[in-house]
Amino acid sequence: MGHYILEYCETVPEKGTSAVMESTLREALVAPCVSCDPAPAPVKNLTPDSEARNAATMPILEVSTNLPKEKVTPEVLSGLSKMVSEILDISESLCMMHVLPDQLMTLGGCSEPCAVARLSSIDNLGVELNKKHAAKIFAFMDKHLGISKDRMFMVFHELTTSIVGHKGTTLHELYGR
Repeated sequence: MGHYILEYCETVPEKGTSAVMESTLREALVAPCVSCDPAPAPVKNLTPDSEARNAATMPILEVSTNLPKEKVTPEVLSGLSKMVSEILDISESLCMMHVLPDQLMTLGGCSEPCAVARLSSIDNLGVELNKKHAAKIFAFMDKHLGISKDRMFMVFHELTTSIVGHKGTTLHELYGR
């Protein structure tokens, strides 16, 4: 699975030296982060309009769970990231996963494995879409973490570009919407 830099990469692939490479959004979406994956898959051909839409979506999936940290492996995080990218139809380089294991939690007075998740995104949420997103996220949590569908709640939070910061400003300023 490839990761793509948004702003810079600390390693210059051709020379192997440490340097900061400034890049435009278009360059960033196709420039692999060599420290994460030396041979990532290419990003689909994006138009400037789809680049701005993708970048201005910036989804975040936050999951709090009483599962121990050892159960939340890098593979689980990568799988969540890939799935969120697919269900929201955006570049994975823009998806953030935040899993908080070892939380003191109960559901229904029982401390069996449980979780609460929050999917925040600009666009790509709504009554019908949320049903589809929930189905896939709940299935993933059950299959990969053993948290059954009746032991989890999920909140969908639609964001606006004016309340999401990135690169020292807001997405509204960066992408004009």
